Amino acid sequence: MLKNNYTTSFENLLRLAEELPFPKFENEREVHWCEASHTIGFSRQIGGNIELFLCGEELRASSPLVRRYLRFDQWTRTTGDVFKANRLVLPAEEHFTAATAFLAEELFRKGVIASLQNGFSQTEPLLEMILRRTALSEDELLGLIGELRFLEVLLSVASNSTQRALAVNAWRGHEQASRDFVFGNAAVEVKSTRGDRSVHHINSPMQVDPRRSESSEPLEQLDLLSLGFKPSPKTDGNVIGITLPSQVEVILKWLGCNPASTERSELQSLFLSKLSCYGSDAGHGYIHDEMQTWSQYQSSWQHGFIRVYDMNDEAVQILRRSDIKRRSHVVFDSVRFSVELPERISGELNPQNDLFTLAKKLVK
Repeated sequence: MLKNNYTTSFENLLRLAEELPFPKFENEREVHWCEASHTIGFSRQIGGNIELFLCGEELRASSPLVRRYLRFDQWTRTTGDVFKANRLVLPAEEHFTAATAFLAEELFRKGVIASLQNGFSQTEPLLEMILRRTALSEDELLGLIGELRFLEVLLSVASNSTQRALAVNAWRGHEQASRDFVFGNAAVEVKSTRGDRSVHHINSPMQVDPRRSESSEPLEQLDLLSLGFKPSPKTDGNVIGITLPSQVEVILKWLGCNPASTERSELQSLFLSKLSCYGSDAGHGYIHDEMQTWSQYQSSWQHGFIRVYDMNDEAVQILRRSDIKRRSHVVFDSVRFSVELPERISGELNPQNDLFTLAKKLVK
């Protein structure tokens, strides 16, 4: 539908966005254009998500978060001619309608009509700020996938509902605690990364150093699970790999009591409740039933490496709590650092790469 009363004021852009109809089919759009050159337009997806069309060549986004929301494809008008467009896909929640109008107004102010890339680049910091309250960051997303992969292994070795409940209750990653999984006096910290090296950011020495007695004897067995991921390649246009929604569905199947029932089991509900609290406290976490179709959660990953480090091994040369406590002028809670753990520390013993052996020790 072509709108001829073009105007770029926020009030009119908001009105235009609020009037968007829902398409009848998945690949159909009714675009409401904001100006005569048809550079910026609004549309709705069949599920209600709002889209900001930016017509022209493919845009380059500097922010990994923005890249997850940005799509580039081509469309055919009812007249038969084809055009290329970038699309920012935003959630269906009502306040994103106003956010889309606000972004469009800012794009006009930054000169997007004269230079699509330049106008977009100048607006990108504002866009990233809006998106940070919408979805998990890429680091949070990858971290969550890593924790859920280990939870899947734990559930796969559980022989009954009691052990499955033990595995779900052991998961503490959503609490932003110092341990991602706790089983009595055994704990596992999960760290995910892109690339081939076990390079991880440590928020506190407590994440990588086991609890100790006053005489410095370990009170727990602490393992650090280092997982490497890389983006999955596309095969004939299809992406094959691990996405967050697909991984959540795997967990739900392990926890389901009756596959024929549409109601959530008690364990499924507990898991989804924990999941919704995961991530940055700036916004909500991942709400599976609402967000599983969101485009920003469709990025696909595959395993690169698996390494299980025994952090009780003194051969692991990291900064430990005793090192900091000897420095009386250092505020313990302020210490943040990164580690790069080698592929081999203690021969064939540390690290290990068999998750099932570790899981069987924990779920019993």
